[in-house]
This record gives sequence, structure tokens and C-alpha cells, in this order.
Amino acid sequence: MAYAAYQAAHRSDGQRSVRLVDWLVHHRYGLEGFATLIRELQRRAEQLGADIVPVTPLHALSERSLLRLGFIGQSPHEFNTVGVRCSQSERASSLYDGSRWFLTEANTDLDGSA
Repeated sequence: MAYAAYQAAHRSDGQRSVRLVDWLVHHRYGLEGFATLIRELQRRAEQLGADIVPVTPLHALSERSLLRLGFIGQSPHEFNTVGVRCSQSERASSLYDGSRWFLTEANTDLDGSA
């Protein structure tokens, strides 16, 4: 069981992109399930004539998995700043546990060409 959401678009630099926006893979399928999902995305991106398949995982496990599957890291920094505000103090401590949540869509394109 898995799903992926992607967005096909023309970038301002003339490249056609297929951006991986969100995904979910049932834990019992692990990295192999994730790899299957990524291969399918790459196949669809090729069919659409994509020049680039960008993704902003912002989660260490997802990032390591993507690097193992052939994606190339771009940022010279380990992390980009992302702000989160939680108005419920009893839930705020959960934000520090990076294994319990992740953000898959954020603009960290530091050179401005989205």
C-alpha cells in the first residue's frame, strides 16, 4: 500500500519538472516499497519528458533513502530553517521527535529558480 503525489510543471529556467510533493508507504513494505514508488515516479517523469525530479524531504530518513535511490543532494547545509508553531503545549514536545512527523513540501530553493 502506497501513494505518491507529484506536480508536473515548466520551471522559469525552461526545464520541465516533475516534483515529488508527498508520499506514503505502509511500514511493512519498508525501503523496497519506497524504492518501487520512486521507480514508478521516475518512469512517469520520463514519459512526461521531465528534465528534473525535485523533492524536498526535510526528514533525515527520507533524505537518506532518496540518496540511496540515486537522488543528488543540492544544499551545502545539513538542514534548512523551517519554523513550526504549536499552540497546544501538551503536543509541543512531540515536534522534537523527528521520527514522528515530516514535511514534504517547502521551498528551499536558495537560488530562486523554482
